[in-house]
Amino acid sequence: EHAQWVPQYTVEEVMRAHAQSLPGVQVRFNTELQSFAQDEGGVQVVLRDLRAGTQESVRADFLVGADGARSSVRDGIGAKLEGTYGLSRNYNIVFRAPGLAKAHAHGPAIMYWQVNDEAPSLIGPMDKGDKWFFMPTAIKPGWKLEAGDAPALIRQATGIDLPYEVLSTDEWVASRFLGTTYRDRRVFLAGDACHLHPPFGGYGMNMGIADGVDLGWKLAAVLEGWGGVQLLDSYERERRPVHEMVLDEAVANHSVLGNQLWQPGLDDDSDAGQAMRSAVGARIQAAKMREFTTLGVMLGYRY
Repeated sequence: EHAQWVPQYTVEEVMRAHAQSLPGVQVRFNTELQSFAQDEGGVQVVLRDLRAGTQESVRADFLVGADGARSSVRDGIGAKLEGTYGLSRNYNIVFRAPGLAKAHAHGPAIMYWQVNDEAPSLIGPMDKGDKWFFMPTAIKPGWKLEAGDAPALIRQATGIDLPYEVLSTDEWVASRFLGTTYRDRRVFLAGDACHLHPPFGGYGMNMGIADGVDLGWKLAAVLEGWGGVQLLDSYERERRPVHEMVLDEAVANHSVLGNQLWQPGLDDDSDAGQAMRSAVGARIQAAKMREFTTLGVMLGYRY
């Protein structure tokens, strides 16, 4: 099966529906973890219903913090993220543009890389209904993008003059971070709570799911009595080397963006310009095949 380009919100809807169909699973939205405390027998968790404003105390055998980059569970076990902050500052803009798919001669793709001096960026279709994303990469220090300025920047980057309806704009920073520890006794970290990397390569969901698989069967083994508690020590030992390897791949992918590929004269209609484009094309083939042909990164590791 060829890879499919599916928006994250669509994937999340499918996952949510499946999770809610499982016996013994309860999915709660508008619920906040306020605090937790653990002892030899379990973890006491205080939850707050944000709509009702009420609190509830829940007793659990284990707690898994899959609560993302700003993880409160990570803070609660005294773990830190160590690494490099601010590899680049970027924007993600979601917009609607009827007719954009047929307004260029490049044919259908999941992502177009725009290499220029004015607005090096990525752009691509997000979903049905003419919804697209636009991502200016490695923006200059001090530069801010207001939502009202986005249509003009899209026109500048694409050279295509259409009515662009901006739906959302978000600034984000690419970093490389790894947690100092993934566990304190009965409390564990998984996903972005214990590792963060540039999104180039699309490894984030794969890593989070693989964390859940590795930790999930081990917790099940302990709870069902066919695995000893020492088995839980292997979670971080197995996953950390994988995280290190994948973070290195993501940083390598991030090091070759349109910003690095651009050079003066690249779009000149001349022999020199053609030679320059051929050289940059060879660099793209070498660097980006590594990024987009990544089966070994996704599935090739062993414990």
